[in-house]
Amino acid sequence: DSADPSSEPAALDADAAANGVGGEARGATLALQAEFEELSRELQELWVANEQRDEDDPERLPLDDLVIDLDQQRAWRDEAEEKVRARKAEITTDIMTKQVIARRMKAEFWDAMERPAASLHPMGDAEASTAAPVSSYALPHPTPRRARALAVAKLFRSVESLVASHEAEKGSRSAAGVADALGDSERFAVAVAAAERSASDSPGGSRSGSPPGRRKQRTSDEAAVGAGGEDALADVRGAGLEYKLFEVTTHWRRAAQLLLVDELVRGLRERFNERFNEAFGHKTSTLDQLREKQARVSEIAAELRLLGAEEPPSDGMKLGLHPDEEPDKVLRVADSEVNATRWIPPEEQARLDRLQAEAQAREAAANADSVAKRGLVTMMNNSLEIRSPDEAVFDEVVPPPGLEKPEEEQTAEDKAAIKGYEERRKNLAAEREKRSNTLLAELGKVRDEIGGLYAAFNSRLASLSEARMSFDEACHEAELLRTRWSQAQLSRELITKTTSSLLARVRRATDRRDAAADRLDDFSGKVAEVQRVCEALATEDKKLDREYRREATEHPDFADALLKLYRRRAVVAAGGASRTSAGSEGASRDPFPEVTPEAPPAVEPLVEGRDAPEGLPGELWTQLVEARDQNIAVEAELTRCTAKLADMTRCLQALSEEEEAAQAEFDDASSALSRHRQAALVGAWDVELPFKLRQGQVEVEEAAVVTDYARATLMPRVQIERLNAEVKRLGGEKVAVLEEIRDFRRGIVQLQWDTKRVEMEISDLVEKTRDVQLLRVTKSLQEKLQGGSTGSHAAETASLERKYE
Repeated sequence: DSADPSSEPAALDADAAANGVGGEARGATLALQAEFEELSRELQELWVANEQRDEDDPERLPLDDLVIDLDQQRAWRDEAEEKVRARKAEITTDIMTKQVIARRMKAEFWDAMERPAASLHPMGDAEASTAAPVSSYALPHPTPRRARALAVAKLFRSVESLVASHEAEKGSRSAAGVADALGDSERFAVAVAAAERSASDSPGGSRSGSPPGRRKQRTSDEAAVGAGGEDALADVRGAGLEYKLFEVTTHWRRAAQLLLVDELVRGLRERFNERFNEAFGHKTSTLDQLREKQARVSEIAAELRLLGAEEPPSDGMKLGLHPDEEPDKVLRVADSEVNATRWIPPEEQARLDRLQAEAQAREAAANADSVAKRGLVTMMNNSLEIRSPDEAVFDEVVPPPGLEKPEEEQTAEDKAAIKGYEERRKNLAAEREKRSNTLLAELGKVRDEIGGLYAAFNSRLASLSEARMSFDEACHEAELLRTRWSQAQLSRELITKTTSSLLARVRRATDRRDAAADRLDDFSGKVAEVQRVCEALATEDKKLDREYRREATEHPDFADALLKLYRRRAVVAAGGASRTSAGSEGASRDPFPEVTPEAPPAVEPLVEGRDAPEGLPGELWTQLVEARDQNIAVEAELTRCTAKLADMTRCLQALSEEEEAAQAEFDDASSALSRHRQAALVGAWDVELPFKLRQGQVEVEEAAVVTDYARATLMPRVQIERLNAEVKRLGGEKVAVLEEIRDFRRGIVQLQWDTKRVEMEISDLVEKTRDVQLLRVTKSLQEKLQGGSTGSHAAETASLERKYE
């Protein structure tokens, strides 16, 4: 039941392997293990000392007395084992979770790439090198949907090109064109199926190949980007299946152009990646050559150390690939990157120990004494290499025994041996110096060759960087065009939605206008009918008045009284009051009193005993009452009809206003739809074209960040050249006029100068004449005036000759 000391360190190691993921945890585990081993060693020493005591020694303790509480010790051990199992389960779960995440991330970000991006760094001293790192393009695998869309776009574009060429040639190659179109359609169908199979069967795919069908359609890609990648956008606009920029107007053409330009940009990037691979291969071959050169430099340095010469300084360059140049390295984990202590199961450790023991046994058997080994030692001094004569320079000259003797004790043989020793030593020193100079010269040459390799690769990397800039320029310009075409597609969708909305608005306005117009027409007919009734009643009322007036005039004695009674329209007060009170009572029970029509006022009837004139015959009174009642009834009907007509006129005005509002809404919607369609038409034909302009050709003032060219005008080159020619012509004429003015002014100045010169000469002559006139004539002057003496002339001549000499 005693505790097994050897099991505790194993448990500690397992716990350290489970928990230790860094140096700190590993150090704490090792410290705890060392403390445990120290306590175990002390316990073992005490146990040995206890066992060495005699049986009857009272200080000797039995085994049971050494263990304080076995149950508690067992409980602790069980608790520790449970913690270890829980920790192992937690670690296993965490590892499985990370593995699932890693697989998903790898499938999403790595396997989905046909070729991951890599970088190529310069070689040699990074600070002294002018070349910058160059990166390749990352190429994703095309999806099956995109591959099919591209194949369909190519198919229809090819058919469209064939139809256009057929129409251009006016049917000269109708049969051949149809046959080619059918053949192309079959090839495209095969290519579509192959692309779908390739994309669906291998989503990760090969990192060096391309989807089937792409190589057959690389006519435009093969022509893309010249020797240095210059003007690669010209190939993007090129002579393949892509539309010209002026032809990208419709929705289908924009959609097809997007796919074709994407494929062409992909071809450009593949072309650059091919150059990148060639440069990478050149770097690997250069590294192999550099390793050979470095090996030779190491050999030369070793030989110089053996010769005792001064060792040359090392260049300190490390040969190898940069981590960015090996993108696959990110998926590999080196043992040096793992800081945790590796836990090896006992079975695996036993297998490794067995393999190591077998290897040691084989090595011992190989080093054992044998006939072949003894023969090699005897015949070739235990070496299979043949020593060259040049290696004798590394040997040391053994001094003769007599060199240490005093000179008086040396014999003739000793002196001869010493003399030969000195000569050999001098010859060896001369040979070593010669060999050292030769090695130093070779070392300089090798290092120059290393520098040449560095410079050659860095020069090629600089050229590759320039090509990358050209390819980037072409790809960015194509992506800019793609962005504009995508915006046009989005604008088209927005235009379609806006058009649908405006059409629905126009339909609603049309329905409302038509409904209002129908209601207005129906009600106008009703108003016209009521108006005709009113006119008929008014005519009838006038007719009744005329007839009774004619009848009354037949009785001149009673005519005025009868007409007065006929026209009297007195209202009954009591009846009105009673009706008014009844109306108020009814209005109190009427839920809509404001719209209840008022009853017409009651006309007081004629009373024969009160109103009849004296002597009026009964038949005239009867005719008066009947004619008056008939006229009152007609007037009442006319009043009701007039009121109805007024109400209907107001309703007709409201309907007319409603119809006008509906018409205005329809006109507004129609004008909005017309403006929108006009703007859509202008936008559809307003094709955006990219232009490359030199900085001197841009006359717009540049802003700090982004220059706004919204109000800029693109002038044709012909107009600019014509304007420049006109300016030069006018400038030439102005220069000719200025030259003529200059010449004329020169003549004026010349005349002024001549005039001034003549005036000055006249003034000088006048002064000289005055001096001559005022000159005092002396005797010597008279002699000179008369010719002078011979001696004086001779003296003057001699003086002049001396001056001349």
